[in-house]
Amino acid sequence: MWHLDENKAVLKSPTFAIEIDIHAPQSGAVLNQANGTAWRGGNLLRIHSKSSDEVGDPKCESVHRRGPDLVVDYRMSKVPEFTWQVYWRALTDLDSPTVLGGVELILSVQTELLDSDPRMLVESRLNDSRVFHIESGGHAPVEAIEVAASDIQSPVKLNPPGILLTRPYEASCSYLELVHPSDFIDVEIVRTSPDASEFTSRFTMFEAPLEKGVIRRGRLRALLLPRQADTDAARSCYQQFVAAPIPLTA
Repeated sequence: MWHLDENKAVLKSPTFAIEIDIHAPQSGAVLNQANGTAWRGGNLLRIHSKSSDEVGDPKCESVHRRGPDLVVDYRMSKVPEFTWQVYWRALTDLDSPTVLGGVELILSVQTELLDSDPRMLVESRLNDSRVFHIESGGHAPVEAIEVAASDIQSPVKLNPPGILLTRPYEASCSYLELVHPSDFIDVEIVRTSPDASEFTSRFTMFEAPLEKGVIRRGRLRALLLPRQADTDAARSCYQQFVAAPIPLTA
């Protein structure tokens, strides 16, 4: 399912294709094809430490495939006692006409230090798109998140739930990001260009300090949806995510 070629991991299905540089999780996933057409939506699910100046960059220690999972272990360059494990879980067999496919991102952090800051950022750069924040219940119409050009790099903070729907102008499908409610801390939208509809979504994970030997885990999903009735599909996907059992990892 996942194909490894040196530092590149590629996932291809009939409805989408993504590529990940396993040595640079901060680059995220590049979505090359969606629903039969090329995608120019930017880099998705880029993973950063919120205290990167202190802990350094993630260095890949091991990578392996297990069924639908691509599993990568990282150790921080400045603080080797601080480690990540990242699961990229392919969601290619979802039994739903409203979902074309996607990935579930399962993040785990652990430290051998007595006290550390585990906060991570998961960002997606979204080009030539409109971004919508959706409520989990009801069928009220949604409005696009508007960020004026004068507010470039000034984040717009959003309340729960963690449901962001993106409609690229030149694609036939929509892109959905979900963060599990038990892992939600905050989400921001930042305009990254004054001349075009370019935005970055930013989820914060893991708020409380991390104690030695404790493993903390969080989940997000990134899904592709048909454009028609995508808001109803987004709410349904969120409810399914909330109800899904905690995934097994090793």
